[in-house]
Amino acid sequence: LMGWLLTVPFFAAVFWQAFADGRLQEILAWLAFSLAMLQFACLCWVHLDNSFLGSGDNSSGEPAADGLRAGLSERDIRLTFQTIPLLLIANMVFNFAYSMMLGPFYNQSCQMDLRLGGSQINGAVFNLADTLVIIVCIPLFEGYLFPWCERKQGRPVEAHQKLLLGFFFAFLAMVAAAILELLRRRSPIIAPAAYLADPTSLKAAFPGFDFHGDGAYSSEHYASVMGRCEVDGTQWCSNCAAKIPFPYNSTDSQVEAGIYMSQISGFWMFLPYALIGMGEICVNPVLYFYAYSMTPKRTQSVIQAVNLVFQGAYPPALTGVFVTAFATAMPNNLNNGRIRGLPVGLEVFYYIGAFFIIAGSPLFLVARQACTMAEPEPEPRA
Repeated sequence: LMGWLLTVPFFAAVFWQAFADGRLQEILAWLAFSLAMLQFACLCWVHLDNSFLGSGDNSSGEPAADGLRAGLSERDIRLTFQTIPLLLIANMVFNFAYSMMLGPFYNQSCQMDLRLGGSQINGAVFNLADTLVIIVCIPLFEGYLFPWCERKQGRPVEAHQKLLLGFFFAFLAMVAAAILELLRRRSPIIAPAAYLADPTSLKAAFPGFDFHGDGAYSSEHYASVMGRCEVDGTQWCSNCAAKIPFPYNSTDSQVEAGIYMSQISGFWMFLPYALIGMGEICVNPVLYFYAYSMTPKRTQSVIQAVNLVFQGAYPPALTGVFVTAFATAMPNNLNNGRIRGLPVGLEVFYYIGAFFIIAGSPLFLVARQACTMAEPEPEPRA
């Protein structure tokens, strides 16, 4: 029961830390993470064996006549919760990596070379790789890959094997994104010649900016960006990275400062996005299979709703927690990313995602072996 009750304080802590600041925000972020791990452990442990559910008042196994249990036998109640450990572990393992597309992938893309012809594309374009790969690879996987695996192992590909393959694709996505970020940070910067000659000089980085005082014209407002966007008629800044008008907070100024791109093509980001798409092909259908086929018909919608919460709420919430805890790793200028003075930037989130997969995959196999699983009896026809 405590595992389910912890849902409220977890999301309360996540919500509160999003609006807090300073030391309190960091404390709330780690509190939310601790609550999530405690809830994770409680729910997985207790639902490995659901024999305790429904015992005492309906030992005959016949459906209850009224109340919340109307139409459900004790067996139905136990089967309803039997997939909870598998759904929870699989969603946490895979969808934390999936949630990287919501922030880190995009921010990384926006500081790569987005030039195409005489203009720029937006970093969000690379998200199309996820969708396109799903459309293209579903028939390839179902028509060629899985049948080939069946012939090699001499039996049908099982649901857990597809899940593990999906985890592997997500792991490759984290590795690819981390390597690309390390290469991006080591790549030359696409910037005006004056900036490249002396990046620390305010006059070189912000030509024409009349910095003075501590108000809207203070240079302190521009410490998070790299330099002036338009120099000698050329737009140098990324069109999807952070921009700040001059004077600060001006609503009608055409003069902006922003982030310069690195000399590594943003099209390389198609790779991690595509790998996540391949993982979705393997993971999401299996989770829906667990939620429906291994659950009594009367409670399928409830478990599917729980699955969607595990899938769409918890991993992004945890991502937000880590973004708060390691905020200095993902500043506006990713080249300045640090964690407690160490030269570790955006790639730390990919390391965490890879760790979740490495630690979670054997945990999933252990839970699968430990779970007391049984197929629900088919509903009688009317």
